Amino acid sequence: MDDAGFLADVVLAATRAQGRLPDDLDEAEWRAGFAEWTSEQIGADIPGSTTSVIESDGGRAGRLRVARGDGRIELCGIQLLPDLQGRGIGTAIIEQLKAEAAAAGVPLDLGVEKDNPDARRFYDRLGFVQVGEDEEEHKLRWSPEPGARSAASRPGRPRSRADAGRSRSARARLPAPGPRRG
Repeated sequence: MDDAGFLADVVLAATRAQGRLPDDLDEAEWRAGFAEWTSEQIGADIPGSTTSVIESDGGRAGRLRVARGDGRIELCGIQLLPDLQGRGIGTAIIEQLKAEAAAAGVPLDLGVEKDNPDARRFYDRLGFVQVGEDEEEHKLRWSPEPGARSAASRPGRPRSRADAGRSRSARARLPAPGPRRG
């Protein structure tokens, strides 16, 4: 299966496990549209945007989409296969993004759908605070402590090749998941 198809599977499986799929969803139509959107996103020239297949313990585990720029990092989406949730994989990814944001002296922003209270509790536990909302989402932010910005992240100095890149597909590799937590 190609990456775009796998990423669609992850989103559907995670949303289904949360009981959040609409009863009238035309899954084939949604899957085709999502795969097309993901392929366009991966191939587009969108500065700072990365869509990744999360890998853990040698297998594909989930989807991660991050945008960097405009003085912030935005977590645009993270989904894990349901049987891999609750094992610290998502927490490890978020902590890596928080460390990156702290090193750059920028906030880490995200939107969490209002009908997803489990995700909201997860982000609250990781130190995010609500800074706004719209009709569908709570807008959350994690901000580094003042003075946390490193010399390597000052304007005009590239932090890594990935920061200067265009939208692309990548692999985010993590250690093997731990035992499932309650």
